Amino acid sequence: MSLLRVDLSGYAIPSPASAGAMQPLLGPIAFDLAPGEVVALFGPSGCGKTTLLKLIDGLIPGAGIAWPKGKPRTAWVFQEPSLLPWRSVADNIALALPQGGDRAIIPALLESLGLGGWGGSFPNRLSLGMARRAAVARALAASPEFLLLDEPLASLDASSAEALRQVLQKRHLPTLLVSHDPADVAALADRVLVLGGSPTVIRDTIVVDPTQRHRAAQLLIG
Repeated sequence: MSLLRVDLSGYAIPSPASAGAMQPLLGPIAFDLAPGEVVALFGPSGCGKTTLLKLIDGLIPGAGIAWPKGKPRTAWVFQEPSLLPWRSVADNIALALPQGGDRAIIPALLESLGLGGWGGSFPNRLSLGMARRAAVARALAASPEFLLLDEPLASLDASSAEALRQVLQKRHLPTLLVSHDPADVAALADRVLVLGGSPTVIRDTIVVDPTQRHRAAQLLIG
C-alpha cells in the first residue's frame, strides 16, 4: 500500500501582472510514494517544487493529498536553515526532540554530520553549509517517520555532502526530496519525477538503479 498518494488537479497563485487574477503554477500532478521510498522532485528554480512540498504536508491548503495509512510524523529541512540565533546549535536541535527525548543523542548526531564540537556554538559562527547540516540534525532529532528535504545539499562541499548522504541513507526514511541538481538527486533518490512546463507537470519519471546512479545523473543532465 502507498504511504502517500498525490492527485492534484492543479494549483494557482496570484498573478503579478494583474491584480485579483490568478496564475496557474502547477498543473495536474499525480504520483504515489511507497513506504521507505525516496522520491525526488527535480526541476528548474521557480517551477513550484517547494510549493508542492508545502501542499503535500498541509502547510498550504489544497485538495488531492491522501495518506492511506494515516499521516506520519513529518520533519522538514527548508532551503534556509532557520536556526534561532539566540540559541546554541545543540539547543536548536533540542527543540525538535520528542517529549521526553534525551539530549545525549545530540553530540553523536552532530558528529555524524561533520559538526562534532560545534554544539555549543551559536548559528552566527556557522557557514551556510554548516547551518544546513545543523538543520538536518534538528530534523532527524525529531524522530520523524517521513522527511521533506528542500535542497538539503546546497552550499555543501563534496565531503560534507557525502557525509550527509550516508546519514540519510542509513535512516531508510520515506522521503520527498526537492532539488535542481542532477548529482544530488541521483545520489539519494530511488525515483525521480522530472517537472517542467507551464503550468508545471510531471514530464518524465526516472527509476534510479542504485548500482548505476551516475547513469541517472546523465539522464537528468540530458
